[in-house]
Amino acid sequence: MVIEDMDGSLAVATEGELLDRLRSVRRGVYGAFILSHDEEEASLFLHMNGEKAYLHFFPDRSGDHPGFQSRSSSHTDAVCHFVQTDGGEADSFDVSGDTVVSLDLAYAAAVEFLRAGSMPASINWREV
Repeated sequence: MVIEDMDGSLAVATEGELLDRLRSVRRGVYGAFILSHDEEEASLFLHMNGEKAYLHFFPDRSGDHPGFQSRSSSHTDAVCHFVQTDGGEADSFDVSGDTVVSLDLAYAAAVEFLRAGSMPASINWREV
């Protein structure tokens, strides 16, 4: 699997390599990752802010489908801020708290995606 992030691009083969990369590449409190197995296949975008995460799953990279966003089990009106893989504010975005999950849940979803290359079942998803 290939990870694109704030430090470039890296191929990983094991859960340990994946988790090490997800835990170590940050700009302050922010982390941003694009996980994919193939340029044409599904991708998982994972954005972090401190101990919070937002995930967006695309069934393919054609751009024909807007994808699915993570859903939180807690319902809050809070807004959370995230950045893209360039680490800058120009393309940063805010999401509602009902799409934010814990960092531990995001890590589990990333491992699932590494193993299967499909939408992680550990996350509740909402089609965009």
